[in-house]
Amino acid sequence: MSDPHHSNPYDQGRRWFARSLLAVLPALAIGLSACSPGHDWRQVTLADGDVQAMFPDRPKSRTRTVAFEGHALELTLSSARVGDMLYTLGYARLPPALGASTAARARLEAQLHLSLHSNLGAPPPLARIASGERFTVRGRDSQIAVRLDGMLWTTPTLLIEGLVIGADEKFSDLHADEFLRELAPAQRPLRDAGSATSG
Repeated sequence: MSDPHHSNPYDQGRRWFARSLLAVLPALAIGLSACSPGHDWRQVTLADGDVQAMFPDRPKSRTRTVAFEGHALELTLSSARVGDMLYTLGYARLPPALGASTAARARLEAQLHLSLHSNLGAPPPLARIASGERFTVRGRDSQIAVRLDGMLWTTPTLLIEGLVIGADEKFSDLHADEFLRELAPAQRPLRDAGSATSG
């Protein structure tokens, strides 16, 4: 049996990665609180030209180093806020050893899904969410019912995630569809993305 008082370095790394990821989003939301209420879609190129996305306003970015299974990842989140909705593209270049391991990349994706669910107080996914599959999480932020629609996947060189977050009662499917449909087309998995719902 495992010792409950013994700290597993692998679990420590996963928790640190989750905390680091989730710490960036609130800071971005605060910094974008005065953005225009209108949607003015424009194509934005990020990651030195490797990732493209359509944003409804000019995004602002924040980068920090996070750890996953002994690897240091430079995670950048670029976000634009319009009205009550926050549109975020996250990306990180993967170290060669991590990118070359399909199993490690799957664990990274699974940990991100768990973190996003946990942050909204939603139960973990009932089944594995496939790489590049669209998903919805419903939960609460303070006293507000919140909805998150997203997609995330990895390639041998990149982690890519698109997130749209807003108050559930005011959530715009139309605008979320626009953002996620145009997310990183050249890097998408070669499959038809379905949809998974939690919360």
